[in-house]
Amino acid sequence: MTKNELTAFVDKVMIILKDEVEQGYLTEREYNDYVNLFRRAAENIFEKHPDFGREVDRMTKPMIELPSVLQKRLYAEIDSLNADNEALIADNEALTAELSRMKALLEQYHIPVNA
Repeated sequence: MTKNELTAFVDKVMIILKDEVEQGYLTEREYNDYVNLFRRAAENIFEKHPDFGREVDRMTKPMIELPSVLQKRLYAEIDSLNADNEALIADNEALTAELSRMKALLEQYHIPVNA
């Protein structure tokens, strides 16, 4: 394998992973996990070929994230989680109300309810 072949292969893997994120099949966290696993595997595979290992590391190394960018991303994640939580609470309240209505209806016709 040449360094150019390795670079082309790593490029393809990174494109596939990024596409999976864009398509919604992977989360950013899963993407980062796969990239980190790929880097670790390359460290072991190219232990006797450090120039190849450095090339994979260079191509997969996470970019430096400014604190302000990290903070903005984390706040967006928190907002998303809060919105998901609110939706779950609303769903739970709707289901609880429906369950109460059904219990009352069953009791109206003297059907025992065990919950």
